[in-house]
Amino acid sequence: MKHRSVDEQLSLSDLVEKVFVAYLSKTGESTSTVEQLQLVQEKATVSLQPMLHVDDMGKALDFYSSLVQRFLMVVVMEIGPYYALALAN
Repeated sequence: MKHRSVDEQLSLSDLVEKVFVAYLSKTGESTSTVEQLQLVQEKATVSLQPMLHVDDMGKALDFYSSLVQRFLMVVVMEIGPYYALALAN
């Protein structure tokens, strides 16, 4: 279920809600409940961002470590080494 929600770019709770709404509409359960759930879904304003899948975690860690080091070097040059050390901790 969790992997399916990731594949469909939905939160897990949204996917569960979607499944139950579909189930209730097929079984003929209380239409008012189904309609209420569908209205809530239509009004939802949450937009999920796409996920980035990393092929090589080692290279990704090296990249982000390098990025942090460059950021800290800029901070050292701009505000001084004492503040940069405080920021790094």
